Amino acid sequence: MTSAWATESRRSDVTTEVHNGSVLIPVFINGKQFSFLVDTGSTHSAIAKALMEQLDLQYAGTAAVQGNYETQPLQTVRVANIKFGHSEFNNQTFAVADLDAISRAAGISVGGVLGNDVLKTVTFKLSYSRHIATFGPAAKLGNLGTPIRLREEGNQFFVPAKLLSVSRDLLLDTGPIRPISLGKRGNSYPRFGLRNR
Repeated sequence: MTSAWATESRRSDVTTEVHNGSVLIPVFINGKQFSFLVDTGSTHSAIAKALMEQLDLQYAGTAAVQGNYETQPLQTVRVANIKFGHSEFNNQTFAVADLDAISRAAGISVGGVLGNDVLKTVTFKLSYSRHIATFGPAAKLGNLGTPIRLREEGNQFFVPAKLLSVSRDLLLDTGPIRPISLGKRGNSYPRFGLRNR
């Protein structure tokens, strides 16, 4: 069972690091701090295989993870406790992935990826220029600009837009700008998705 809580009445500012367009936040796993990529384009959260081994986590099974071109089975682990901001998750499942390419692209060690399975359970605002992620209820996040209704499909979120008078849905994606590869098959995950409406 996965559980999460967030202190609804409080706001939490978390300092982010931005490396080569990738946003990373401090995440605490079983009390130890690691840098995780905030990736709204990822349907699932992942933990680096090296970190899984460092924390002596045991495999819990496999999950079918959807890439842009195919579904692939990835091993999973259960993490007893994970925290960021005022949010805490217990017994959370993570896919295990080789994140070396992401670490090289970001220029920093990436311990994992926070995907939409986790991110859609919290309310947050990213400020790239101030290097801050603010978590809390929407009323406490300050100026949020003009609300846009997102379309959810398969644990991904799309923003409606018009490009050259053609309606498109753009993938809302805070992940790496360059294509990355997860797993042994080398599937490319482009960071900009278009769908016809």
